[in-house]
Amino acid sequence: MKKDGLGCLFSIFTNKNDWKVRLMALTAKQKIFADEYLIDLNATRAYKVAYPKVNKREKIEEVLRQLYRERKI
Repeated sequence: MKKDGLGCLFSIFTNKNDWKVRLMALTAKQKIFADEYLIDLNATRAYKVAYPKVNKREKIEEVLRQLYRERKI
């Protein structure tokens, strides 16, 4: 995924050799996460910055695994 500077993330993916671009509008917290993630590619740290009320490491890791599986990040 790449950041376009306008608060949107986009990803390019292939489906039977057809290139498609998928745009996703971001919430304010998702934008914070994306901006922080791009600093050092540390998803755990970025999640903690974007969602400071989530303190359990297990919960953070569970959410990040789900996001990676769904290819949202």
